[in-house]
Amino acid sequence: MNSSPTGDVSGEHRVKSIFTELQIPIAATANAQIALRYEDSTDVESAMVGKFAVGWNITDWLLFRGSVSTAYRAPNIIQVNEKIVVRTGTRNDYSFYRLQQANGISTSSSTLDSRYSMQRQASGAENLKSEESDNTSVGFVITPVDGLVITADYWTIEKENTIGLFGRNNHTVNDMMLRWANGTNNCDTFVGNPAVVREAPDSGDIEDGYFATAGVCPFGVIKYVADEYLNLATRTIEGYDIGIYYDVDTDFGDFGIRYIGSYIDKFEQVPGGEFSAMAAQQASGAIPADIPIDGFGDLLGTNGNYDEKHRLRLSWNKGPWGTTLTGLRKGSFYQSSLTLSDGTRFVIPSMTVMDLTVDYRFNLKNSAARIRFAVKNLADERAPTADRYYGFFADAHQDLGRNFYVDFRVSL
Repeated sequence: MNSSPTGDVSGEHRVKSIFTELQIPIAATANAQIALRYEDSTDVESAMVGKFAVGWNITDWLLFRGSVSTAYRAPNIIQVNEKIVVRTGTRNDYSFYRLQQANGISTSSSTLDSRYSMQRQASGAENLKSEESDNTSVGFVITPVDGLVITADYWTIEKENTIGLFGRNNHTVNDMMLRWANGTNNCDTFVGNPAVVREAPDSGDIEDGYFATAGVCPFGVIKYVADEYLNLATRTIEGYDIGIYYDVDTDFGDFGIRYIGSYIDKFEQVPGGEFSAMAAQQASGAIPADIPIDGFGDLLGTNGNYDEKHRLRLSWNKGPWGTTLTGLRKGSFYQSSLTLSDGTRFVIPSMTVMDLTVDYRFNLKNSAARIRFAVKNLADERAPTADRYYGFFADAHQDLGRNFYVDFRVSL
């Protein structure tokens, strides 16, 4: 009850768009593409984005390709029009966390409890800007022998005005920063971070002198955190992709191999707006180093942001029969909210899931039909343990275990 009420909402988003594209033959072995799009929206400022790409067949077996482009993503209808979305979850209250430290109380103690369930009330914002990005890609396509294609591409994406919520954690850190900077000045009128709405301070905590020892105005537990969608930061991602595709026909059937490897070298987010002030305060020591500011700095390899992903597909077809074996492997990462007993990072290991399908094709009353038997998660892999709901990191993994299905299809 009252944990996650979500009211009805309606909105309207009208867009006028003009798009043009040109294919330009530069030479007998080289071609270019130029594309432009202009969009005029009722919710955000108009935008002009474009792309330039080139392909050059250097030899019969080697193709060079590259592109530069700009893009944008307007705020969606929910982010602009949602009146209120309420969610309840357990978070740290860093004002109480700092109060415990100031009074020599363990931060895991129930005295002046600093970790408890609190409500977030998120709402839309009408002044959001569109996310804008600059994208580049350069690579090669190699065909050394018949049936074999190898691709390699390096790419970068830099996105500005990334849309998101400030977050309960960051709001409570900001509230703590303001309270400790204020000290005991104007306690009757001081409210800290206005987005953090608190109950009246507990009289027992005042009488025990906890606030006087810390040198801050008394405050109570958090009633709710009012959050709003914001344009938060500049995000930069860099990486490369490798693809191998091989098809061969034999007396034993047709075989195919598909491999795609994605590797991320850089994933950083530079703070803007209120986050910039908080980052500067942490750099100056006003925010202790053990109090985290979420979602900024080097994000690669942390909290679901693995640095590599591999996809493999093996296929075989002969006559009416066919089978495929697919595999998906996601790399490891660490969970920033946990450490091992010796203080080292809590690493969530990589996970590999394999699927198997067997097909049989036939005619059913002059119609093409197919029946398929499939085994999902063939090896019955379970998601690595994490400190999240249901015990695994749902942003990166699934935990369905081995499962089966039968699919019957007729093309009329």
